[in-house]
Amino acid sequence: MTYMKTSLNQTAVILIMSAIILSSCSRTEKGEEQEKERPVAVQLASPVQQVGEKIMLSGQVEPHETTFISPRMMGFISRILVKPGDRVHRGQLLVTISNEDIAAKRAQAEAMVSEADAALNDATKDYERFKKLHQQQSASQKELETLCYAINH
Repeated sequence: MTYMKTSLNQTAVILIMSAIILSSCSRTEKGEEQEKERPVAVQLASPVQQVGEKIMLSGQVEPHETTFISPRMMGFISRILVKPGDRVHRGQLLVTISNEDIAAKRAQAEAMVSEADAALNDATKDYERFKKLHQQQSASQKELETLCYAINH
């Protein structure tokens, strides 16, 4: 019987402790839920500047239009004429690009044109000579045709 009495006492103590723990947990949960549900009071205001007062506001400026800048020709930038934040206008020169590579390619192309002109001049003189020789019957029709074929290809 003593064993039973002790066991009942222990069981009663465990039940009472469990009830206390459960009731304290449920109160905490309900208290937290009530705090979460409570609305936050908000008051709207707009800044107004009065004489002699300064108001500093932070923000971000966004442009109405965005422009992408790309050069018409490739090359190395030799000078930058504006800096970030400068106001620019349509058609304003922003950078200068080195034209050394393009100038070298142009000179090369001009040399090729001069060489082609010289070759054309030589071929025209050869044709005129062979034409005269053909008229004098010193050159055959085949030789004239061979020359014309060589000139055209």
